[in-house]
Amino acid sequence: MKVFLKGLNSCVMRKKELNHYQRFIVANGHEIVVNPEDAETILLWTCAFRADVAQNSVSEVMRYQQDYPNAKIIIAGCLPDIIKEAIPKKFKGKIIPWREDEKQMEAIWGKQGDDHIAFSTVEPVFVQPALCQDAAEFRKQNPGLAVTFHDQFIKVLVTEGCPFNCTYCAEKLALPPFHSIAPDKIIESINPFIDETKEQNLILLADCLGEYGVDIGDSLPSLIIKLKSRYSNLKFALNNLHPASFIKHFEALTDFMQKNWLAHINLPIQSASDPVLERMQRNYTKNDLTKIFDAFKKYDFNKFDTHIIIGFPGETDSCFRETIDFLVHYHTAYVLASCFFCVPNAPAAAFDNQISEQIKRERQILAEKMFREAGIIYNIENTTIAQDRLDRMNKSLSID
Repeated sequence: MKVFLKGLNSCVMRKKELNHYQRFIVANGHEIVVNPEDAETILLWTCAFRADVAQNSVSEVMRYQQDYPNAKIIIAGCLPDIIKEAIPKKFKGKIIPWREDEKQMEAIWGKQGDDHIAFSTVEPVFVQPALCQDAAEFRKQNPGLAVTFHDQFIKVLVTEGCPFNCTYCAEKLALPPFHSIAPDKIIESINPFIDETKEQNLILLADCLGEYGVDIGDSLPSLIIKLKSRYSNLKFALNNLHPASFIKHFEALTDFMQKNWLAHINLPIQSASDPVLERMQRNYTKNDLTKIFDAFKKYDFNKFDTHIIIGFPGETDSCFRETIDFLVHYHTAYVLASCFFCVPNAPAAAFDNQISEQIKRERQILAEKMFREAGIIYNIENTTIAQDRLDRMNKSLSID
């Protein structure tokens, strides 16, 4: 069978799933094709991270169904687990919920007999080499490729899933159980991509990086020390570092900053208002965030970005301004700002004091204005930056 695979999101974490699917499909004698018109089956990894991305996934699914009527369309990814009701009734293909993917993949592409390769046996430790040194410059030279910030780093997945219980989280409805990859497997996987004659940047990928190792008797600082001891030329980018985990490992992480071991930190704060953080069940306070951001300032570390949620239930105008003023004060390099996405099965969907779409939009416009005036790069729904990112992703032909 000829198969075309496509990710309908820009999340570097989910490349791991598509890589796993591709390896399984090929191992069982099928062919991966680069162009959808050559495919008998088109497998689309959908995303429901926020409203605009979910809407893009739905529209792209229906476009593929219309443009390639002779191919069987299969939906996988986050959307079926988070908001299955968003998939139009006129969709004629097959849906694979993420948590059922092993069974479904075996049924569709598994071979019978002694030469069958099981889905569970082909999953690698996900690792990819750096594609470029400067993503913006690379996009100029290669406008058809959906290259992201993360492609500037050697990428390795070290944990998947999340042990926290944030009340807004839609992804928790789809994510697999939390698990960490053993350090020796990580070292074995990245070894072919390390050139010890020059400095290299390695990004540690995770749905919740700071809790690495809690299930295997290890920790994030311990992993970084092991990797640095083995590869002295490495600097580390930390992806999806929960602020509560930063506080837990504060001394070690600030020590790494002083030693110039860290190339970048992605720290999703979601809010800087204590009442909102409490309702979100984020397990830290504004004082904790101030401690972290003051450390960034103290050690002259400005290579950090964050995520925020606009219009969480109960967020007042003053709570919203408190968050924006906090980020402007510390001049965060980049902010991904998403309006609260009310997913029916997430706890926050049942909260009182839901914020109207009009107020969310007004706050979104104000956030954009304040970030622009402060010289902060931002990605907010319904903006040119957000749409350009979706357009690049949609135009890219297939997975790497």
